Amino acid sequence: MTADLLSQIWEQSGAWPEFIDTMRLAAFFGNEGQNRKLRLARLPVTCHEGAGGHPQQAEELASAWVLLYLAANIMDSVQDGDPPQPWWADHGPGMAINTATGLYFSASLLLLRMQAHPQLGESALFVAEEFYRRFLVMCSGQHADLIATRPSVALFWPLAEAKSVASLAM
Repeated sequence: MTADLLSQIWEQSGAWPEFIDTMRLAAFFGNEGQNRKLRLARLPVTCHEGAGGHPQQAEELASAWVLLYLAANIMDSVQDGDPPQPWWADHGPGMAINTATGLYFSASLLLLRMQAHPQLGESALFVAEEFYRRFLVMCSGQHADLIATRPSVALFWPLAEAKSVASLAM
């Protein structure tokens, strides 16, 4: 995921500069786990390029995955009552939720851009649908976690699978 690609998406979107700055902080200056995910996004790009593909196609897909993952991580942190990240600590959880929403929509714009590549054809639509299906499963796991009055060991594995594995399986 590159700052140039995201800057292009954000500037074309019409989002206000202050909001773009906050999304940039959330995407690039979050905790160390987030920074590892950003580095991992290079792997599909490198593999795609090694197989003779155009790196920009894989970069959009990898960036969309990372943005969706980061957005879900922010939402999970707010919902679990974790300590706030420095970029939203002074403004409260509303700032984090709004920023996560912006990251979700940014990822959606990247997935839409993939459909403009003629060589991808129907596969771009399939990929986008698969992304959204898996993230609905992830949200379902988070929902079950939020409404569980008495969490149990038996519930742990299905929740862990829904909340994490579904997004990683893409």
